Amino acid sequence: MIGPPRSPHQPDSERRTSGQKMATARSPAPSSVPSVAPSPAPPSAATGPGAALVIEAMKARRAGDQARAAHLLGEYRTKYPDGALQEEALVLSIEAAASLGDASVGELARTYLTRFPNGRFRDRVERVLGR
Repeated sequence: MIGPPRSPHQPDSERRTSGQKMATARSPAPSSVPSVAPSPAPPSAATGPGAALVIEAMKARRAGDQARAAHLLGEYRTKYPDGALQEEALVLSIEAAASLGDASVGELARTYLTRFPNGRFRDRVERVLGR
């Protein structure tokens, strides 16, 4: 908003235009802020059903226990076939199987490409298959 020139001794909050006090850059008083109830947060994949299995598998993986990670991820994939973390669980399963030299790695990779043909981890999975 353009107003009359400001005096160096006159703060912005005291400048007046057309007889009205101009708004300042300060935030409004709490009583003038409308009260809006927050909408409920969407369920997070990190707290959804079975997330604890995937989190435990990731901990096992970091600790170097690939066998435990593979077991927990397999359990998640079986118990929650449509779970929010299926893509991540499948990729982690592929990596665990590859590190263990498990023959199921090819089958897991093909399953990933079938279920998630445009998935975020497609390039990694195709490398496992040697494509």
